[in-house]
Parts: sequence; structure tokens; C-alpha cells
Amino acid sequence: MKRQITFALACALSLSLLLPSAGADAKAKKPKLSKSKLSMTAGKKKTIKIKNASGAKKVKWKSSKPKVASVKKKGKLGAVINAKKKGTATVSVSFRRKGKKKSLKCKITVNPKKGETTAPTTTSTPAPSVKPSQNPAAPSASASSETPPPRDTSSYEKADIVSNSFDENWDSFVTRQAEGGTVEFSLTDDAKYVGKALKVSGRQKTWNGAWLDLTGTVIPSASYHVEFWVKQEVNAKKLPDIFYCTTETAAVENPTTDEEKTWIYVIDAGTKVDRNGAWAKVEGTFSVPASSKHFGLCFETKGFLNNFILDEFHLDLVSAPAPKIPLTSLNELYKDKFIVGNATNRSELQDPETVEYIKNMYGSFTMGNEMKPDAILNSTTVSTTSDTAKDYVIPDGYTESTVPTLNFADTDLALKTAAENNLKVRVHTLLWHEQTPSWFFKEGYSDDGALVSQDVMTKRLEFYVKSVMNHILSSEYADTVYAVDVVNEYFHSNGAENGSKYQTYWQKIYDIKSSGSGSLMTNTTPPYVKSAFVYAYDIVKKYNKTESVKLYYNDFNTYLDGCADKIVELINWINTTGDGNTDGKICAGVGMQSHLDTALPSFETYKEAFDKFVAAGFDIQITELDITMGGTSSAAAQLTPAKKAELMAQQTKYYKDLMQLYLDNSDSVSAVVFWGLSSQTSWRSWGDPCIFGLKGKYDVKDVYKELITLGGGTFPPAA
Repeated sequence: MKRQITFALACALSLSLLLPSAGADAKAKKPKLSKSKLSMTAGKKKTIKIKNASGAKKVKWKSSKPKVASVKKKGKLGAVINAKKKGTATVSVSFRRKGKKKSLKCKITVNPKKGETTAPTTTSTPAPSVKPSQNPAAPSASASSETPPPRDTSSYEKADIVSNSFDENWDSFVTRQAEGGTVEFSLTDDAKYVGKALKVSGRQKTWNGAWLDLTGTVIPSASYHVEFWVKQEVNAKKLPDIFYCTTETAAVENPTTDEEKTWIYVIDAGTKVDRNGAWAKVEGTFSVPASSKHFGLCFETKGFLNNFILDEFHLDLVSAPAPKIPLTSLNELYKDKFIVGNATNRSELQDPETVEYIKNMYGSFTMGNEMKPDAILNSTTVSTTSDTAKDYVIPDGYTESTVPTLNFADTDLALKTAAENNLKVRVHTLLWHEQTPSWFFKEGYSDDGALVSQDVMTKRLEFYVKSVMNHILSSEYADTVYAVDVVNEYFHSNGAENGSKYQTYWQKIYDIKSSGSGSLMTNTTPPYVKSAFVYAYDIVKKYNKTESVKLYYNDFNTYLDGCADKIVELINWINTTGDGNTDGKICAGVGMQSHLDTALPSFETYKEAFDKFVAAGFDIQITELDITMGGTSSAAAQLTPAKKAELMAQQTKYYKDLMQLYLDNSDSVSAVVFWGLSSQTSWRSWGDPCIFGLKGKYDVKDVYKELITLGGGTFPPAA
């Protein structure tokens, strides 16, 4: 037996010397996909495999755009590609072989079905769904004979990046709804102009409507102009509704949750659309965040679910982003006088390049919306004795059995990002009459409930303020926080959202009389405002941060209508002992938002209010500084190049005069925060209000150069 085994081994050894080694064979034939490119027709499937990859482990397939082409693993080394709609996608596969990680890619091009006139359903929230749309509708009796007028596209770098008159199909537009939704598309003769239009019907939610995926079409950091016509079908009530065109963006490819997405209105107030069948033009501009890896437009309404019709859609490139160049840090130049900061948002903080920019230019940031009450308060409630509630501050005397859950995801992202990049954070804002859900004021935390009593509301206020402050100051990143806007815009709360006849829910519950629409509140001793400061200060004391974390009252137009005098009265009352205040000075001072225009207010008027705050001994933080040109968006759109150049010079001087004012009073000013990294992403972009221009955060304006010079620096920065 041993002899036979020896002979067999000798034969095997001899044979191995005659054949190429396995290592040589593997070297000659590297793993690859059976196809590196595929051209497919929507609705078809194809199989691809990994070749030359025996022994591969942990094989994972992924599509860059599953709405265009999805991928499903088949067997150990294969996958099935399912072509869904017109577009391009990349299917990638990763695996481990011989201890090394490898990845391969296949580019997929999906062509529409021949003669295809239907589009698949897509979804934004809350769950993905793909459902065939209905066939085009039969012609209606209201066909238009009007032809669209020529468009003036001379101010755009490139017109009609995307356009659709909907005469033949709806192309890349798809329905937006949840799984199981009933939204349908059809083509109708009831059009604004001759031809057809796109009808959207079967809506079950206000956000149901249409979606246009622009991922891969638009350029990050570029700005765009969008216009289209819309009408709502005649309804028995014939009441006006608001139509919204909203951008949806995410810093990740193929986002699957709302937390990964950000929505911004193209037109802040929306467009009023009569329900008597009249057409309305929707038009606006928007910018694509630098971090965007997913981007599109949503078409929806505010309050009602009636059908609507779209016609003559145009998307134009206004300007590509300015190239990246070396810049001089404003914070480094002014940090010995005060901290210099800017505003940002979740999307920007998810982009490493933007975070690096903020780190190199500024010393702090303020989240524009992510720390406001509506971003933190969730309508889902939990028992006060639950494990979730153990992380909250349930005040003594809280008589309700439940509390709303609190979402701190964006807050935690802000604090962590700041800590990792040696930045500070302004917390904005704990209490505001706007962007606070109405159910927070109602029995059972339900929109259907009646308003709660003062006693109940005071305990809810204590729960919310203390829980938020406790979460922030107990964080491992708490040292990044230096300022908190406890109350925002109390004196401008007349005519606020969610109230009726000029009263907010705060005013109704605490029986504070309104002064009428458009005027300032006259009551300078609102109890809930003082209570908010008392509760916030209690937590600051708990963590021994009374010297490093300061509390502020924040407001806009502090220089008009006697607002400064009222703020002085309010803060002095807050800092008077009594009504829960046992510590005296708990409000450090005032946040002057400073949303200005070259025409209003004058520098002298602004300085008069500023001087009152200095004389009152307040610490002053300039919290939201920007200066528009043109007064209004409609007036700014009519500016000639010569007039704009004139206003640009005025804007530069205004900024420079303000910064000199802050420097001259640096003992009273602890922070200057600009509102927007550039005019491109500003909420008031129509007026080019920021120190960087409409082409993005590297679009250097003269004002930036002047501020660098004023601070003792140079531009371009010295090598």
C-alpha cells in the first residue's frame, strides 16, 4: 500500500512540473466581470458574472441608481440586472479573494421602451415604491391654441438643461408617493399652451405629486433657474392653495431615509394657485449643495389634495461654481477681538470639503434650522417612566403621563463636527413662535386637542428647554458651545404662523394681548420668555458653564420702530430676581440678527440701536449678518449692470463701516456671524447679500477683500 501511494505522489509531482502553476494561471487571468458595459431596454433583465474568481467570499452587489437599474445577487458569483427606466447607472461588486478586497464595475445604460409614454412611480417619503403610471388621457374640450412666447435666456450660462412641454411624454418626471399610493400621470389637452400638459391625479398626501431626478444632471455648487406653469383643477370650494417646488438633496447616493435628505423651497412662500382653474407661473432660482450626491425637484401643494396640471417646464444653468482658490481666514484676523462665524446646515456638514472651508475661514457656525423646535420635537410620545424618557429632564410637578420624543441627530452631528474641526457652535434657538409644531401646545400632544392651560404649558416649556440644554451640555462635545439663543423674535411675533388674528399659541395660552398685525409686541414682561431663560440657566449652572456658555435674546429689525428700547426693557426684566430668577443676570445680552439692505436702515440708524445696547451693558452678538441690494427681489431683478455696480460699492462700504463699528466696540461685541457661506446658497440670494458671491464660496467680492485689509491681512494670502 505504501508503495502504491509513493508511486502516485511521484506521478503527481512529475505532472505538476509539466503544467503551469496555479499561481501563474491566476496572475494571467485576473477577476473580471463578464460584461464591463451593458445597454438595456427598460423592463428587461440580464445576468452578469464574476469570472476568474474561484474562492471569492463576501460578494456584495450594489447599483449607484437602483431606480434606473437594480441588481440582485444570483448564485455565488452572479447577479441579475433589472433595467427600470431611462438613464445610466453603475453596478459594482465587492468581494474578498486570497485575503484581499477587490471591486469591479459595470456601466449600465437603460433605454426607454420603444414608443413608451408611461413613467414609473418614485417616492420621497416614507418608503420606496415602483408602480406603472396610467396611459395618457383622452383629449379634453379645453385645448389651448396659444403658443409659448420666446424666453429671454441671455443671463443664463446655459438654457434648457432640462425642458419639457409635455406634448408627447413626461420623460424623466415620475410620480411621488408612498408604497401603495394612487398618484397617476396622464397627458391632457387642458394645457397652458398649444399641445398637451401633464396631469397629476390621485394624490393622498400634500407631498404627493411629481418628482424630477436631477442627480448627475446638475452640478454641485452651481445655481439654476426653474420655471413652469401650474393650475389646479376646479374644486367645489374654489379656494386658493399654495403650490411648492422644492429641492430634495442628500450627501449620500440613493438615500433611503428622511434623515439623510434635506428639503428647501425654491420659492420660500410658495406660489398661490387659484382653484378656479387659472394658470399660475412658478419661477425661482436654487443652488445645488457642494455635498450633493442625490438631487431632484419635488412638485406638491400645501393644504389640499386636488389634481394639478404642469406645463412648459424649463431648467437653466445660471452660473457654474467659481474655482477653488486660496483664501485668508477672517476668524484668524479678528479672533483677538471677537469670534467670526457663519451659518450652515446638515447637508453642508456632511460634505468634507465644505467643512474644511468653514474650518479655514471661520471660528464658529450656527445651524440654520436643525436646532429649532420643529427639528427636535417629534409627535411620537413615550411614557415619562420609559427608558427613552430617562434621557430627558422631567420637571417636578409635570402632571402628564407622556412626553414627546426628541430628535438630537442633527444637534449631535453639529457638536461632533465642531469638536473634530476646532470650531465653536451657536445654538439657535430654544423658543420661537414659528417652526414650533402646533400639537406642542395642545392636550394630549395632538393637533386635535384643545390648547392646554398655563400651568401645563409652563411644565412643557421646562421639559423642553431643560432636556435640550441637558443633552447639549452633557455631551462629550459640550465645550464647543459658547452661545445659546434662548428666545427668538418675541417682539415680532404678531401675525405669526399657527396662530389666529395676530396671536401665537404662546400669547393665547399666557393671555398676552396682540398689538395688531405688523406692529411690535408692547408687553415687555412676558412670563414664558423669562421662564425659558431661567430653565436654560439652571442647566448651565448644573454643568458649571456660566462663564463659557452665554444666553441671548435674538431678534431682527432691532433698529426700527423703537425695538431696541423694548429689548433693553425685556432683558433688564429677565435679569431682575423674582419670577423664578434667583441668580440675577442670566441673559448675557442681545443677538442683533442684522438682515440689512443697502437702502434700509441707514448706518446711522443701525448705530443708534447698537449704541443703546452698549449703553445698557449688554454683550452683543451679531448673529445673522447679510446686506441685500435692491430692496426687494422684484426690484433687484430689474437692476442694470451699472446700478448693480453702484449698489455693490455701497454694500462694500456698509459692511466695512459695520465691521469698524464692531472693532471700535469690541469690549461689547463677542461674535460676528455672517448668514450664508455665499450669496449662491443664501435665503436672500436675489439680493447678492453675502461677502462671497452668486457663484459660490470661492466667488470673491470686493467686500471680502476690504474686510481682510481692515483686519490687517492680505488677499491673495501671503505664501
